[in-house]
Amino acid sequence: MSNNLIIAWLDAKKKADDAKAAELELRNSIYETYSDKRETGTENVDANGGILKIISKLNYKLPPREETDAVLQQIAALKNPDGSPRGDAGFIASRLVSWKPELSVSEYKKLSADDPIKRLIDRIITTTPATPTVSFEKAKDTNV
Repeated sequence: MSNNLIIAWLDAKKKADDAKAAELELRNSIYETYSDKRETGTENVDANGGILKIISKLNYKLPPREETDAVLQQIAALKNPDGSPRGDAGFIASRLVSWKPELSVSEYKKLSADDPIKRLIDRIITTTPATPTVSFEKAKDTNV
C-alpha cells in the first residue's frame, strides 16, 4: 500500500485545520477592531472601498427535556397578580419550545427485520450516505 495518498490527505487536513484556525482568529480580530460590540444585530462598516458587514448573534441552548418540560409546566400554570389564571400562559408554553424528532439509532438497530414496529417506522425513515470519517494514528515505531 502506498503511503503517498495518506500523507497527502494528512497534509491537506493540517492545512485546512490551520486555515480554519487562522480565519477564526482574524474574524475575531476584525470584530474586536471594527464592531461596536452589540450583542445582536448587523453592522455595516465602511472599509477599504467596500462595506464590512458584521453580524452578531446569540446561541440559545436548553437543558435536557425533563428540566425544560418542568419549566414549561410552571409557565403554563402561571397566574395573574390577582390569582386568576393567566390566559395566555398555556398558549405561550406550548409554542415557546419546539421539539425536533430524532431517531434513536441504537434503539432502531435493536429491532428485528420482521418486527411490526420496524416495518412501521421504516415507512417514514429516509437514509442518505454521510460523509466518511477518516482518521490516522501514527504507529509508535514508524516514520509515516
